[in-house]
Amino acid sequence: MDHKEKLQTVAGRLKSPFLQNLPYLAVLLLASLVIYKDYWLLNKIFTGSDFVQAYVPLANFQSDCLRELSWPLWNPYMNFGFPWVGHYLNSSLFPTHMILGFLTKWTMETYQIELLFWIVLGGFGMYLCVIEQGFSKRSALISAVSFMFCGQMTALLQWGGMVYNAACFPFFLLGYFKAKNSGSPLSIITVLFLVMAIFGGYVPSVVLSIYLFAGYVILNSLSRKEIVFGIKFLAVNLILAALITLPRLLPLYNATGSTPRLHVVASDPRFGIISLYNFMTFLLPVKYYFSLYLGELAVIVLIYSISRRKFRFNSLFVMFLVSAWILLVDKSGSPSVLRQIANAVLPFMKLIRLDFIYWFYPLIFAILYLSRYLDDFFSEENIKIKLLTVFVFIALLSLLFFKEYNAAIYYRAYLVHLSLSVLWLCTTFLNRKRTVQTLIVVVLLATELSLVIHRVDINEPPVRSGASVEMTLTDQNYVSQSFQDAELVADRMRISFTQDHLRPSISDSRNRPYLVSVTPGSPYPNYIEAMNQKLFVGWWYNQQESFNFGRLKESNEFRMLEDQPLFLYFNR
Repeated sequence: MDHKEKLQTVAGRLKSPFLQNLPYLAVLLLASLVIYKDYWLLNKIFTGSDFVQAYVPLANFQSDCLRELSWPLWNPYMNFGFPWVGHYLNSSLFPTHMILGFLTKWTMETYQIELLFWIVLGGFGMYLCVIEQGFSKRSALISAVSFMFCGQMTALLQWGGMVYNAACFPFFLLGYFKAKNSGSPLSIITVLFLVMAIFGGYVPSVVLSIYLFAGYVILNSLSRKEIVFGIKFLAVNLILAALITLPRLLPLYNATGSTPRLHVVASDPRFGIISLYNFMTFLLPVKYYFSLYLGELAVIVLIYSISRRKFRFNSLFVMFLVSAWILLVDKSGSPSVLRQIANAVLPFMKLIRLDFIYWFYPLIFAILYLSRYLDDFFSEENIKIKLLTVFVFIALLSLLFFKEYNAAIYYRAYLVHLSLSVLWLCTTFLNRKRTVQTLIVVVLLATELSLVIHRVDINEPPVRSGASVEMTLTDQNYVSQSFQDAELVADRMRISFTQDHLRPSISDSRNRPYLVSVTPGSPYPNYIEAMNQKLFVGWWYNQQESFNFGRLKESNEFRMLEDQPLFLYFNR
């Protein structure tokens, strides 16, 4: 075989898996386009206060800097002139932010489309994880759809950067699965997505993801009696990723201890209380707040594995339990014993706050674990087992509904989920027509998740009029945590601002280049408007920055700069 033939052979081997999986990726993209149609078409915008007022204006500013060839890690017009790379929301080095921010004038709409793209990419990562474990493409497709539209992913869109953590984590695992199968400790996939998670993700979530990933690798290596390989894998890939991300990690490390947002102390656990309310969303979600919903099929398949005595403890299931246990907080606000131990032993674990927003990690482990039982369930020949499985699910659903829910308010949701359980049972009788069965299963799953998402959707369409846009924001998505009342959303606010694609550039804002401090009670409470229009250059969480801006504000130097031009143009 000559050199040219060898190259063609290698190219063919690389192309073949991609082409084989391309139709399934297309299905995932189509499902996203259908379920999130209003968001892809920009008829609706994510209305979380953090997304609109924190992530969007800063990404806009980073884009403005890039487009004027000013690298947004530091410039005199941003972050009071202090290095921006030390800020925990900095995403200047994140590939999609850097590339799109340079090529386009980044806007709130750009951000939304980019987040939706990352959810699809994360779903494809889940799909490949299941394939790499040796399970069918059907199981992989079902697992990917469950991940893309689970309750946690629906909520994470309101927090922007958390989506990147969730989407990258399946690729951490995929890299390990491939390395384990090939015997090579180096995984370019794991390194690449570790780097992207660090550059773009939420810092506390990055910390937790690395610990959970390392825990899974060690546990799985021990079960396979290949602990040396597991340690080599972690050492090679984590060190390589850390070296690549030093421009981000060193300033962040320097910031720890000097700001409440990155101060290494135990977070207030009262904000992360997990109750019976939360766990009932596994079966019947009727509100937006903290849904663990994976789809009925996940619970039905779990019941099936137990009834068939196929249920087995393995590394994925153990890590589901461990990650859930770490994030549990009781009604009194006390974190779990495991979390207290982790805080005492593991560096930077105390950075993790608002425990309820990290539950996509347990859900990822749960989805990957349950994927092994999907084909068995849909191929089951024993009618009694099928009937028993669905009957147990209906009994459990009914017991919780009539005991904990206000039936007069939520009876429609109950009837829908009752009907869905019967439809899932019916799909098992198509086991001799696999292609037809697969098509119906995917459509039914997507329909179910779409119904749930639109039932709990709290986002209202923006009102665009001329140069302005008006939106109703939800602060941290606080809603009533009771199934005895209707959907009550607290802390909603109306906000109006200039559409951000009309904002001035850095150079066009020379008429107002003033250094202005922004604190509670300041003249600029509309943060997105003030940042977009370049009315100030400091971020409003003054007491939460990587430098003590409270002290800076009281300094004589700052008083001398107040309301003075930040730039001096000699030729004007």
